[in-house]
Amino acid sequence: MRPLVWLAAILTTSLAVTGCATKKDTRYRDSTLRPVLTIPAGLDTPAYTETMEIPAAAPGAKPPEQGADIELPPPMVKGTEEK
Repeated sequence: MRPLVWLAAILTTSLAVTGCATKKDTRYRDSTLRPVLTIPAGLDTPAYTETMEIPAAAPGAKPPEQGADIELPPPMVKGTEEK
């Protein structure tokens, strides 16, 4: 009985592995490039780069202490508070 179980396990595993490997989705090969989107007349292109700018630090400003600006939540389990 034991060799039969091993045979069934090996067959099931090999079918599962090869079943996933046989389906090849090649639709991407037939894809084409679409034309670049154009901004309609009278509208401006949004300035995405300006929203990502980090302001410069003020002259003479000291960096904050590590963790000083982090607010920790209260402990969830009794006895886990810091000592």
